[in-house]
Amino acid sequence: MDADRRKMLIGVSGATGALLAAHPPAAQSQTTISAEEVSFLQAGMGAVPRTVQAKLRETVSIRDFGAVMDGVTDDYAAIAAALASGARRVTVPGLGTAYYTRTVNVPPGVELIGEGGTLRVPQRINALNLLDEATVSDLTIDGTQVDDAIGGSGVILLGDGCTVRNVTSKNFGYHGFASGPGGADRAVILGCRAFNCGHRGINLSEGSCYNRITNFEARNCRRAGLILGYLSNFNVIQGLYIDGHSASVGGAGLWAHMNSDYNIFDDIVIGPQDTTGNKCPALLLGAGCVGNSFSRIKIFAAGLRGILLWNQDVDHPELGTFNTPLAGNRFSDISIIGTDVIEDLSSGIVMNSDEGQVVQNNIFDRVYIDRFKDGVLDQDGLTNGIEFSNFRFGAGIANRRMRVGNLANRYRTGRRFNCAGLTGMGSLALATAEYEAHPAVPASNVELVQPYPFPVMIFLSGLAGSTGVKIDGVNVNSVLHDLGNGTYTLLPQQTITLTYSSGTPAWRWFGL
Repeated sequence: MDADRRKMLIGVSGATGALLAAHPPAAQSQTTISAEEVSFLQAGMGAVPRTVQAKLRETVSIRDFGAVMDGVTDDYAAIAAALASGARRVTVPGLGTAYYTRTVNVPPGVELIGEGGTLRVPQRINALNLLDEATVSDLTIDGTQVDDAIGGSGVILLGDGCTVRNVTSKNFGYHGFASGPGGADRAVILGCRAFNCGHRGINLSEGSCYNRITNFEARNCRRAGLILGYLSNFNVIQGLYIDGHSASVGGAGLWAHMNSDYNIFDDIVIGPQDTTGNKCPALLLGAGCVGNSFSRIKIFAAGLRGILLWNQDVDHPELGTFNTPLAGNRFSDISIIGTDVIEDLSSGIVMNSDEGQVVQNNIFDRVYIDRFKDGVLDQDGLTNGIEFSNFRFGAGIANRRMRVGNLANRYRTGRRFNCAGLTGMGSLALATAEYEAHPAVPASNVELVQPYPFPVMIFLSGLAGSTGVKIDGVNVNSVLHDLGNGTYTLLPQQTITLTYSSGTPAWRWFGL
């Protein structure tokens, strides 16, 4: 056999192929053999011989194409060449930083794998664009500096079906992870982290559907930890931790934008905002959202709003008006803890409606709220058909545990049961604003039917100059009623006769 052109068959050992080649004696000359002329046989039944060159080219390193990885030299050409080589797997070796100054595209179906190394780009630069079915895994990507006016994002999902796994994206002016215009579908984001980003940890833009985000951490991402753009449907977000979002630039910890429907949010923890303010909500559900499920949500050290159901939107006037209800959403196993803020809008749950854009027919079950001015607030009095069940309120609710509705018929279709802590004055304001005369206040000695499907208290005040107020001929706490503290408990549909000697009493309902 010609020693210079000899071929060797690679033997097999264990689970993988192994080269069985003896080193020649030191006295003998050594011969270089082309990998194209050396055969490789994979272990296992049915394996067929291939060349060593073909086997090695299945995975290439960016160092194979000249990447220096010293954190200073521009390695763009080496990274781009490695990704364009035809290899299905391209590695970024450990113990170094590959710095580059232009956005890198990961081709369709190619996997970019980190082995402990870091990718680093200057400000303004998007680090990686992922095309259809591309994958990036086990990498740290550094955007150098947070500047939300200059921008730059870590990973951009330009195609569908992409996978991002065990990637940390940090110090970007815009987003840690984002989809391109028109959204992304069928992406999997697993075990990733976004730190210190000027806008959002994950920004899935409009029309992003069927994506799955699992075990994601977003810290100090100013505008939101995660946002679903409008018309984003059928996404699953599970195992999410968020903190450090900022009221100074607006936004929320977790935000589902307008008309995003049938998404599942499970096992979510939202921690404190940053130190610039506390006015943005921890969780925001936008205009026209329908059929979303929120379960096992833990919010702590919230600012003025824990959960905001906001059926108004002024951020995107070019989209027109979404005249659809925010309806059919379910919240279960929810804990919302505030920070003892007692400003007017400090509330565990806020429902904000507009005519034609009403919050209605949503379900809240197994909810605990503490350390807010109001536990639950219907801010505009238009909410209707809400079901509250298994609510608990802590001692840190300063004003009302529930303050919902200023039209009696809005809540007749709703339900409320097994809600602890609603037996005292100021627990549930149902019918009218404080000290405002009931719109249907009867003349003296006229029968009145309690309209709600649950027990309530009637609260009577002498502030309107009334005297001698009685229910069914019995004085209503005559010693106190002139101070506005007269109460009387009524069962569902109970009929009473209200009498008074002079004036017209101001009154309102409170739930038990």
